[in-house]
Amino acid sequence: MQKMNLFIAFAFVLFIAIGYKTYEQYKEIKNTQEMIIQNESESLAKFIGAFRSTYQDAFLQNHIEVDEKTVNLLPVKTTPVISKYFSSSVQGNIVIRTVSDRPRNPDNKANIFELEMIEYFNQNPKENQRFLKREKAFYYTQPLYITKTCLECHGKRENAIQSIRDNYETAYDYKIGEIRGLLSIQIKERGFFTALYADFIKNLSFTVLMYLLFLVIVYMLIKTIRVRALEYTEQLEEEIQKKTSAIKKQKDTFETLFEKSSDGISILDDGKFVQCNEKVVEMLQYDSKDELLDIHPSKLSPKYQPDGQSSFEKAEEMMALAVKNGCNKFEWVHTRADGDEFWAEITLTPIVLNDRDVIHVVWRDISEQKKAEDALVEQHKLLQSVIDGVEDPIMVIGEDYTVHLMNNKIRQKIDLECVADIDNPKCYEISHQRSSPCDGKDHPCPLKIVMETKDTVTVVHDHGDTDGVKHYLELSVTPLFDSNKNAIGIIESSRDITAHLETQYELREQKDILHHQAHHDALTGLPNRTLFNDRLHQSIEIAKRSNSGLALFFIDLDLFKKINDSLGHEVGDKVLKEVTERLGNEIRKEDTLARLGGDEFVIIMEGLTKAHDAVLLAEKILNVMAQGIRIDEHLLYVSCSIGISLYPQDDTNVSNLLKYADIAMYKAKDEGRNNYQFYSADMSELAFERVVMEASLRQALKNNEFIVYYQPQVDASSGKFIGVEALIRWQHPEMGMVSPAKFIPLAEETGLIVDIDRWVMRIAMQQVASWYADGLTPGVLALNLAMKQIHSDDFVELLKYNMAVNDFKPEWLELEVTESQVMVRPEDAIIKLKEINDLGITIAIDDFGTGYSSLSYLKRLPINKLKIDQSFVFDIPGDEEDVAIVKAIIALAQSLNLDLLAEGVETDAQKEFLMQNGCNNIQGYYYSRPVPAEEIRTTFLNKSD
Repeated sequence: MQKMNLFIAFAFVLFIAIGYKTYEQYKEIKNTQEMIIQNESESLAKFIGAFRSTYQDAFLQNHIEVDEKTVNLLPVKTTPVISKYFSSSVQGNIVIRTVSDRPRNPDNKANIFELEMIEYFNQNPKENQRFLKREKAFYYTQPLYITKTCLECHGKRENAIQSIRDNYETAYDYKIGEIRGLLSIQIKERGFFTALYADFIKNLSFTVLMYLLFLVIVYMLIKTIRVRALEYTEQLEEEIQKKTSAIKKQKDTFETLFEKSSDGISILDDGKFVQCNEKVVEMLQYDSKDELLDIHPSKLSPKYQPDGQSSFEKAEEMMALAVKNGCNKFEWVHTRADGDEFWAEITLTPIVLNDRDVIHVVWRDISEQKKAEDALVEQHKLLQSVIDGVEDPIMVIGEDYTVHLMNNKIRQKIDLECVADIDNPKCYEISHQRSSPCDGKDHPCPLKIVMETKDTVTVVHDHGDTDGVKHYLELSVTPLFDSNKNAIGIIESSRDITAHLETQYELREQKDILHHQAHHDALTGLPNRTLFNDRLHQSIEIAKRSNSGLALFFIDLDLFKKINDSLGHEVGDKVLKEVTERLGNEIRKEDTLARLGGDEFVIIMEGLTKAHDAVLLAEKILNVMAQGIRIDEHLLYVSCSIGISLYPQDDTNVSNLLKYADIAMYKAKDEGRNNYQFYSADMSELAFERVVMEASLRQALKNNEFIVYYQPQVDASSGKFIGVEALIRWQHPEMGMVSPAKFIPLAEETGLIVDIDRWVMRIAMQQVASWYADGLTPGVLALNLAMKQIHSDDFVELLKYNMAVNDFKPEWLELEVTESQVMVRPEDAIIKLKEINDLGITIAIDDFGTGYSSLSYLKRLPINKLKIDQSFVFDIPGDEEDVAIVKAIIALAQSLNLDLLAEGVETDAQKEFLMQNGCNNIQGYYYSRPVPAEEIRTTFLNKSD
């Protein structure tokens, strides 16, 4: 009976819940319908309002006359028509009206309902719309107020536009803010919502039916349960018997699992083993379980555990902890039957077995794991030992600034008072004795940078030591990744670069000195060829802008060599200084006097308006030079020959102007010396010779007229043959052997240098590869390459191809580029040379010291070697200027850790000077002129082997 009462209560509660949910659903459908229709009405109202405003503005702004035709375009006419068409398109389900309580147009007359709405808005001025339902339709109304624009036509009659006054007698004297009309939108109930309500009723009927069916089913179930309760009682005993049988099977299964477990399992009762599986026997290497039962765990262990505690006491302690905590996992050293010890992971779990409190023991052999851990510890010790042996401070820092590893160099400098947690010190506490991470431009945090970029960075920090002396440290920071390639910290090594920065400062000072020396003649202090070329470029640019001219004087002292030969270079140098002073006194401040070398001087005369001014200066120079020069007890007379070229008459090119002045100077010598000559067109035979030379050069490429010579490179300290430089020669069929000095500049100007360089590279690589294949050791092949060649798009691929087809190793090759060419496009050169250097090929700067390279670019260039130009080697050790330059270049190479080679070595004195100052690699006539390949083999390679 009680169950039936519960059933009735349940049915009633369920009925209430279903009824409430049904009501909520009905209400939601109704609200949704009204919301949709209201939103639709508001959209239509906004559209009608926009429509009326558009037409109204069109009439007013365009001053459209209202007549019998245009009156039909007014909103009061067009709105009813449009509303009518719209209503017919929706089968009359939507009716739109704009009405008035006193309209001019009968179609706009308000009906009873609309008049009621107008009255409502008059009484409720704060309301701007109303939405309601009457019978089977929804009505949306919106008051139409008189605005300032309305008064254009409906204000004072005398103020209305003329066309309105002419056509209408009434509808005037409206006031702003009055309600003079109403927008009314009527929307009939949609068939969609009717279907929705019908579907709702259908679902409601189905729900009621299901509810009744559910009640019937529940009632039948209750009745059935009562009947089956008796049957269940009868079956209970039978089920108990079946369960007992199943439990026995489970026990058998457990015992099987117990025995077959991959881990050792045993039972401890009263501190002794009473049961174990075969895995335990196997781990301990005993013959049977019987040998392991009824004994204390300490009997299967060494007397003492690794921590020094006796096995018996520690076993008792571990069992007590297991009972206290419900479980205890620990590591233990056991002893096998043969006496060998091994590590095991033991898990003790108290359980009740056969109404007795026992301990379930799981054994796991972790000997291999411990070996791995021990190996890891040893590796850690080794790593610590390695980094402790590094002189530079090293730290491994986690992403939370914690230092996980450091070497002794760091550890010795820790100020414990600045470290909050000595077990987890922070990098900023150790390095800067501060309580927060580094920040700002002066101390950028390398950890933050690396964690963001995942790339290696280098930053500079300044640190003060205990004496207050500031030191600059260069921090090299590398990201530390986990196995999933996630950055988890950094490896930071630092180096005190204070001394290095001081050296850089000194080098900058030396650079300024070198720059002056490189651009000025050491003897006279005049600009040298390099600075002269720059001044000439500038003078030409000035002449272009000012539309003026300039004259270039090329001055050569007549028979000056006789003074050097007869009186010595010391007297000759004094003569050159006196000549410099005299020439300087004859020119203006804006003119440039330079010494190109030897007894050659040049003058740039700017602001030239007529050639006669150049004649006057030339005559002054001849006159002043005609005066005797008193040097010690000698009275010397030195005349000169002057060649003059004019800009822009002769040429606008720097090289050509200098060349033409040089040609004119030689003409002056041919004319008997001690005179001046202007360059003239009849000297153009040189230009013709150049055209012939270019044509012959192109033909030489086709006819294979070129020959590769090789000049040895030797380690002077040991006499060992270290390599060869490949040098091209031209065997012309008519002119014979043509010097490279004649055709290489032309090849560079015409672009033929690219094809020539490629030909030399192919032939030379084949030759050196064949020497290596024959078991000889020619060392490194040095190839001179123009930057125009290297900058070509296919050069690297061509280089790789030649290496592949000749089986040529990268370490056998050295590419030489001149300093001046590199500095034309230094940024491009850095990129291209790095790509080549990454192949394992050595990069050398040839003719170093003759260009304009800066230390900043030199540091960034991927170069391995500097070659000291022979122009600096020629006069050492006698020339103090050249000695200073060579020493500076050697010091620079050593500071940048670059290899060195000196070119043009011809004498013992030159060789000894270079060796004493740290340059052992030598190339020049001292060992050999450039010779054919066969002579290299017979004279050097076979001998060295």
